[in-house]
Amino acid sequence: MSRIEVQWCRVWVAVLILLSPAPVDGSEAQMSRSVSVSIGRVKSAYRSTKNTVAFPPGASTALYCPSLCIRQGWCNLWCVLPSTECLVSNIIVMANYQETDTSDALTCYTTRPKNLVAYGTITGGAHTSEFPERVIENLADGYFSYDHRELYSSDRNLSEKWFAVDFGRPTTFQHVVMHAMDSEYAPRSFTQVVVRVGNETAEDPPADFVNYELFGTFPGKASPGQVVEMTSPTPTVARFVSVQKVLDDQFVFTVAHLEVY
Repeated sequence: MSRIEVQWCRVWVAVLILLSPAPVDGSEAQMSRSVSVSIGRVKSAYRSTKNTVAFPPGASTALYCPSLCIRQGWCNLWCVLPSTECLVSNIIVMANYQETDTSDALTCYTTRPKNLVAYGTITGGAHTSEFPERVIENLADGYFSYDHRELYSSDRNLSEKWFAVDFGRPTTFQHVVMHAMDSEYAPRSFTQVVVRVGNETAEDPPADFVNYELFGTFPGKASPGQVVEMTSPTPTVARFVSVQKVLDDQFVFTVAHLEVY
């Protein structure tokens, strides 16, 4: 078998994995999941990477798009357009994302799992007045197109910068994923981050977070756009996830995107 044939075999094996149904054991291994997305929203996301390619003659509509997505190396989402084209994008759309603009929504496929943050309540310290659109709710909508208006940024004057997710009941998860902003300010806005988990309500947040169990830390300084993934070796069961920037440096705490699964 030639080298090209071997490479194509690897691509098709990956496609078959991506198209496989989700495992029944609750694992959130990376694979495709259908999700309704506004095509206009995807196409107009000016900071994202995307590509639209016409189907070659005789190409399978079920296999060509995921194959194209895999070959890009940066693709998180693909859609089959009515114009018999394949749209691939690096926009992050969680599998349980709820599209609000249904006028041009299509069924697309995402490589991202369901985000437990969407099922909970997220609260935190005051957001920055310099960028009033960077509210904490941005971290719970399950959509991120790398637009700086979609971030969460704390008030720089807070001595304690934090946010927390309440799932409402003990919930099983193994991963906490955060994206730093894609900016030269990332090393200062995402540094010395601590994640804790617990089952008791913190009556005095963030001071009471010290009573939670440590889940993970990021002691360094993030590079622009860095993805920080904290993973527990075994499934964790907790109602609350708290996230703190423990460095009091008179600078904002910015998180571009948050996932818990």
